[in-house]
Amino acid sequence: MRAYLQKLFAHEQWANHKLLTALQAAPSVPSRTAELCPHIMAAHGFWEQRLAGEAVDFRRFEWFPQLSVEECLTRNEQSAQHWARYLAALPDPLDRQTLTFPSPNGPVTLRIVDILTQLHGHSIHHRAQISTDLRAAGLEPVITDYIWFCREQQG
Repeated sequence: MRAYLQKLFAHEQWANHKLLTALQAAPSVPSRTAELCPHIMAAHGFWEQRLAGEAVDFRRFEWFPQLSVEECLTRNEQSAQHWARYLAALPDPLDRQTLTFPSPNGPVTLRIVDILTQLHGHSIHHRAQISTDLRAAGLEPVITDYIWFCREQQG
């Protein structure tokens, strides 16, 4: 389980880095893309804080910060380092680790594995939206699929 989660978050870093470096070279960035890249970074930051035990208010969190592509690249690298340390330190058995946090309807308890799976899927969803935006703007979408990451890892 740990190795699988580590691979998912290695994919996160790889896919975000690949996308962001392509955007650096693009003649222009579609407006929704300029909103979604920082949003992906913000979601990582939100869960990094929550999983560290910090009280983060979902309703007051800045989900769509204004960040440049370069700032997103920096956050992506910081996030990758964070998740590598976090996953290495997460106690066994991983599938029994939970997080309880407040919600408007009372405390919620979720498995950490489920939170991390959701976070990975959230990023995939938004990278797919970005690919659609790039194609609509006449730009070549960046291939960030998990299976391409796996193929590249095989050499």
